[in-house]
Amino acid sequence: MELEHKKSAFKKWLDNLQQESWQLELIISGFLIYALFSAFGTLLENSTLAAAQENLYSSIIAIFLVFSVFILMLNLCIHLILRGIWIAAIGLRSVSGDINYEKLKLKGKFKPFLTEKVGPFDKYIGFLEKYSSVVFANTFLMIFFLFSVFVVLGLILLIDTGFMLLPQNTFTITIKYAFNFIFILGALLTFLDFITLSGLKRTVFFSRFYYPIYRFFSVITLAMFYRPMIYNLIDNTFGRRMIRFLLPTYLLILFVASLDYHYSAYLPFEAVLSPKKNEIGASLASPDHYLDELNADIYVINAAVQSKTISANHLKIFISFHREIEDIILANCPPLQKSKIHRGLYSRILPHKTQDDNTIKQNLNAYLGCFQQQFNVSIDGKAIAADFVISSIQNGQVGFESNVSISQLPPGKHVLLIDHPSDASRMFACITFWYFP
Repeated sequence: MELEHKKSAFKKWLDNLQQESWQLELIISGFLIYALFSAFGTLLENSTLAAAQENLYSSIIAIFLVFSVFILMLNLCIHLILRGIWIAAIGLRSVSGDINYEKLKLKGKFKPFLTEKVGPFDKYIGFLEKYSSVVFANTFLMIFFLFSVFVVLGLILLIDTGFMLLPQNTFTITIKYAFNFIFILGALLTFLDFITLSGLKRTVFFSRFYYPIYRFFSVITLAMFYRPMIYNLIDNTFGRRMIRFLLPTYLLILFVASLDYHYSAYLPFEAVLSPKKNEIGASLASPDHYLDELNADIYVINAAVQSKTISANHLKIFISFHREIEDIILANCPPLQKSKIHRGLYSRILPHKTQDDNTIKQNLNAYLGCFQQQFNVSIDGKAIAADFVISSIQNGQVGFESNVSISQLPPGKHVLLIDHPSDASRMFACITFWYFP
């Protein structure tokens, strides 16, 4: 089997398949575009939910999938358009043959210019064929490149997580930073070699130093599956030009996608879903402040109440969980500082530290007690007692929930404020609501 590629029959079969590959390309492109467009919305929702839940590892996987699907859809659509033009050009050739410049009766400099620049019609068909095939191959190469980037980022996070389980002293911290530095340096050299099209491999000094780094990153990024395609692409001028063209193209697409438009010079539309909107105060009613306005794209950033307009005699307050909140609690709650329970990545099938029911209850009571001491709740500047419990809402976000009576409030507009003493200069949440019983 290892010598199969040297047989003449195998090469003849590949040559025949190469001539008919456009049919397979169209079938694969059409099927994938339909499947990817169907899945893209769900992936975006999962990505937003992972970010809202501050699940770092799920966020990385979700972002990788969203970017991969976007690149696939973009490249496959470009490929489908190019193949469509190619098929149209072949159909036109069967009707009118080659371009007859004599019948066009061009005068002056137009005849030599167009004869040279446009050339035969078959040259145009060959141009479309070449670009269509390379774009199709680049589509999957880009996914592998993106996979390599996320593998490197994921390993850095795993290394940091592993060192967090060790005793935190000068030695372990120094080892962690040294390990991260060497790993990131190797990743940067690998990226430099990629953008220079194997530039480090062509230098005697760097090739000796870079070889073990290259072998290591080839293994962890599964380069065996796509390395032959890379070298087949960059061994000619056209392929190298395409690779150099890719990065500026994607940066341009990213820039275009980042463009926005300000409808007003004064109204802060961009601040509606910004975490800094609380600095504006009660003049802004953001949709993420109200539980009945949440959807697949809108999640509670800091806190929310049940609705903008409330007719019930109680106010439901939900504060979404953030790592920042837990940092504040752990820094100000001595009983929990002595706990040996660690947060972060763990495996369900490997031994890990657990708590018995009694310990869970004690820690939870201490946790909630410290939370209520650290976060102050007030309505219209008057402090209120809010007894919080751990809860979750319909979109899967976990946080702290309390219900307080507002029957004594007069009808009209009111402002709920939530802040914590450790950062008195910044409001944690400022929510406007209207009460009409």
